Amino acid sequence: MTCVLIYESILWNDTVAEYKKIINWAKKNCPSHTHYTMTDISDASLTHDYVCHFFFDDENDASFFSLVWKE
Repeated sequence: MTCVLIYESILWNDTVAEYKKIINWAKKNCPSHTHYTMTDISDASLTHDYVCHFFFDDENDASFFSLVWKE
């Protein structure tokens, strides 16, 4: 069996509460959500503080997540 991870990125400046809301939403609504990574880019970006990559095993879940959370 081959596992392909699909990821979606989100850039934002919001609080940790908003970040946790997105993670909890992904866990609840996207069964193939596997994990996420978060990188502080505030030193390199004038417009965003973080970039977060959400990883999925299923393209449909990744697309659904993207439709709801991407700007």
